[in-house]
Amino acid sequence: DKEAKARERVLRNRAAAQESRDKKRKYMSDIETSNEHLQQENTQLLKRLKTVESDNQALSQRLEALTAQFAQMQQLLSQSVKHNQPGADFC
Repeated sequence: DKEAKARERVLRNRAAAQESRDKKRKYMSDIETSNEHLQQENTQLLKRLKTVESDNQALSQRLEALTAQFAQMQQLLSQSVKHNQPGADFC
């Protein structure tokens, strides 16, 4: 009777240990799969970031050029207005 109970306990223990190992394998497999997906997503995001940074740099340079052009046009307009003011000939 004691031997039968001991054998049953050993069998239950083996089954529980096997179940634990199976759960651990599945858990590790899920983590590895998740890691692969996250690495792929990270690679895609890094490519996107590089593109956006490049676009941002090009737009910043374009803005700087347009700002300088606008300032130059304002200066020319200001000079033109000063020269064409009525009564300016009397000075």
